[in-house]
Parts: sequence; C-alpha cells; structure tokens
Amino acid sequence: MGGGDFKWVCPDWRQYKVENVPELTEVQRRLAKEGLKSPWLRNDVWRYNYRPNKSPSDDMRMGRKAIFRSFKPALAAAIITAGLKYLFSKDDSHH
Repeated sequence: MGGGDFKWVCPDWRQYKVENVPELTEVQRRLAKEGLKSPWLRNDVWRYNYRPNKSPSDDMRMGRKAIFRSFKPALAAAIITAGLKYLFSKDDSHH
C-alpha cells in the first residue's frame, strides 16, 4: 500500500495565518471587542483549507468525486446482500 515516490512534507506553521480566513478574522474581531484574545486561534486555520484562488466549483467537484468514488463498492455490497438474502431466505409465498 502506498509505495511510489510520494514523500510527505510537513507544512510550515508560518503559512497558517488567521488573517487569511474570513471566518476566523470575524471571531478574532469579536473577541477583541470584548477585550479578549485567543492565542490558539491559529491552530484552527488548517481546517478551513483556505486558498485565495479557490472557486466554489472546486468544492462541488470534490464532493462529486467523493460520492462517486464510493458508489461502485456500495452498489457491489447491495447486490451481494440482496443475493444472499434471496439465496438463504425461506419461500414465504402463501398465495
């Protein structure tokens, strides 16, 4: 499994800036309004996967890819389950 020439590189922590994520900037602004500061807010930047040139169609494409990637195994499992049920079920025809 895996193999190949792929080498994972740990991303530099300095690339994650709260200023790059509008949602977290809003949280930071609200905290400052109350006189508070969150030193750990930067730790949540990676969750937003912020890319400046990202379009909404990128998210849709990724969603479709995730759905259809699991469609074939799910269809195979459904067919196998239906076949086993048909094979091992009693004949319930009372008509």
